[in-house]
Amino acid sequence: MQFNDVTNKQGIVQHIDFLLGTTNSSYPIEDKTRNANITYDNVAYMIMTADGSWQYDDDNQTDLPIGTTDLVAGQSNYNIPAVDFLEIVRVEVCNENGQWHQLDPFDYNDNNGHAMTYVDPAGGGMPRYYNKVGSSLILYATPNFSVTGGLRVYYKRNVILFEDSDTTKEPGFNRQFHVLIAIGAAIPYCIPNGLEKKLVSLKKDWADVSAQLVKFYSWRGKDKKINIRPKRDSVNNDALRFLQ
Repeated sequence: MQFNDVTNKQGIVQHIDFLLGTTNSSYPIEDKTRNANITYDNVAYMIMTADGSWQYDDDNQTDLPIGTTDLVAGQSNYNIPAVDFLEIVRVEVCNENGQWHQLDPFDYNDNNGHAMTYVDPAGGGMPRYYNKVGSSLILYATPNFSVTGGLRVYYKRNVILFEDSDTTKEPGFNRQFHVLIAIGAAIPYCIPNGLEKKLVSLKKDWADVSAQLVKFYSWRGKDKKINIRPKRDSVNNDALRFLQ
């Protein structure tokens, strides 16, 4: 579903107006866009907490969620821009022989009873662990060699949000659930405008469609057995709180 289908009137903006009986005068496009983006973030949250072996990424992205940078001798601290990274999934380093190795996640509490030299000896070595501190990715041991493009990070990232000038752009997830963006963007309008009955109806629609979305994304990797799935009520309620 296009964001704002000004020609055929089949877009998300048009469906918001249909649900509420509004226009761009009574519910300005800037407000619709803001609330659509809040909803988009929440839908992405539901998908990311539901997806299994088939990892979700916004279809509007033009590359894979894999970051690569140089591994530098004597440097243990590498910056991870918070605007891009929502969750680090995997970290790998390449040794001087061109062989890649997966690192294990590490926390300071994992090293109780030992000085940090236990995992980061003087003089450095081959990294075996990584620690996430703020916007930093810290390697242990500190590498004592350099490799161009030798640090690789797999991650989950933010979606690309709408701008109020967008027309043909679509949400970057399965299109049968695009209506969630319209429903979610309609809910905040009801509260200050006294549309109590409409609010109840929209919340029910939100719960029904979001439950279907969670079920779809938690099951779509069925070629590989998935043992953990989110509970319907907890996911829906968490996301709905952002919309009120």
